Amino acid sequence: MRSIWTGTISFLLVSFSVKLYNAIETSEKISFNQLHSDCFGPIGYSKQCKKCGSVVSNEEIVKGYEYDKGQYVVVSPDEISSIAPKSNESIEVIGFIDPNEVPTTYFDASYFVAPNGPSAGKAYSLLRDAMNLTGLIAVAKVILRDREELITLTPNADGLILQKLHYRHEVRDQSQVPEIGRASCR
Repeated sequence: MRSIWTGTISFLLVSFSVKLYNAIETSEKISFNQLHSDCFGPIGYSKQCKKCGSVVSNEEIVKGYEYDKGQYVVVSPDEISSIAPKSNESIEVIGFIDPNEVPTTYFDASYFVAPNGPSAGKAYSLLRDAMNLTGLIAVAKVILRDREELITLTPNADGLILQKLHYRHEVRDQSQVPEIGRASCR
């Protein structure tokens, strides 16, 4: 298993080095290729303009934000990088809460957190054991792949699990599902 991120966990005056590992095994998934039925050649992906029908190269593609139907503002790579959060390679703990305070619909991807070297082991164990004793989990922020993520750190056996969370505005309200209000046991 190979780590996907290396950084630190920081809370109060404590800081120690950690590594993240994917908690979900993806090699077991079966995937299919699209093939041409006559010769079984793989089907390629071409980028085609929906407006004029031209096939375009990567050099001809720009990024744009649609602010009104069919109206775009073009954003350059420099503009995007200037607003992207800069990683400080640190998981900043912002507080501790009861795990029941986080609705399950907020949970996203899971990662194993491991101490990075022997000197990190004591502080890692201290954080894990304190959360086990209090029954609380840590809420933190970290920048992963140019995006600030809200996460939880949860003790799990001898280790810690990091779970990415969706922000409140990203989670739909269950009352928007029409069939739920009509379900009954009559």
